[in-house]
Amino acid sequence: MSKLRIAKARIIKAIPGSGGVISRITKSAGYKSWTAVRDFIQADPGLISMRRDEQEGIDDLAESGLIAAMTKGDTEIMKWWLARKRAEFNDKQSLGLTGAVTLNVVYQDKSKIE
Repeated sequence: MSKLRIAKARIIKAIPGSGGVISRITKSAGYKSWTAVRDFIQADPGLISMRRDEQEGIDDLAESGLIAAMTKGDTEIMKWWLARKRAEFNDKQSLGLTGAVTLNVVYQDKSKIE
């Protein structure tokens, strides 16, 4: 079986608009092997950089959308944002464990909460 030959120009053309998602790059470039395209990109510092830039652009787009929703008063998005950005607003608890710990967990039926 022959090894798939990938054209760098096709990958370069496929990265913009892909979100940096390998399967989208693969399909847009006209290939079928996700693994081959991933390996090809990972072997080229320029392609790694292009893909990273594309991913960061999508992250910026998502963040901009969240900010737009918050400026329109979407309190659910505001709570979600704060829970991830500000430690005092998240539900995670950090425990420094040095000995035996007993943890009792109580689950509430949210359907009965008004």
